[in-house]
Amino acid sequence: MFTMNPYCRLAEYSKALGKTNEEKEKKTRKEKEIKEIFRTKNDAGEGFSIGDEDMTPREAAEYEGYTVEYETVDGVCYCGGIIVADANGPWAVYVD
Repeated sequence: MFTMNPYCRLAEYSKALGKTNEEKEKKTRKEKEIKEIFRTKNDAGEGFSIGDEDMTPREAAEYEGYTVEYETVDGVCYCGGIIVADANGPWAVYVD
């Protein structure tokens, strides 16, 4: 009868877990970068209203014809050339 070495299973699990942690860190960095771009451009006076005030950032972006490529856990949407966030209603900045 063949039994798998438990240390092999642990090594495989650790390897998979490592990839998961790397993916989480990559996602976190991406979200921080998107939010920082939005904050910098908005603070520079480049922000503008988009959609209707009762819409979520995703709804406003899609309403205006943009495709949401990435959405952070708190709803900030990256749509290629534009980032849309909630600033007492949907607010956007263009991305260079």
